[in-house]
Amino acid sequence: MKLYSESTHLTDFGHASLWPISIYFFTQSKYTHGHPSVFPVHHFVYISSRPDTLEDFYMKIYGIAATAAVLTCL
Repeated sequence: MKLYSESTHLTDFGHASLWPISIYFFTQSKYTHGHPSVFPVHHFVYISSRPDTLEDFYMKIYGIAATAAVLTCL
């Protein structure tokens, strides 16, 4: 089993994006694994990206800039 994720841009305009997380099962035969009709990839969860205003909101509440570790947790 392998988890895979990458950012996906949802529209031709604007900044809407998602982070889909997919699961690949490698127990299938290598001869059928490459065919899309076999469905070797399963969409597991969709995570929305954090809004651009989050850092401004953090600064307004706490009075200091958010560190990289804090942004990772958010």
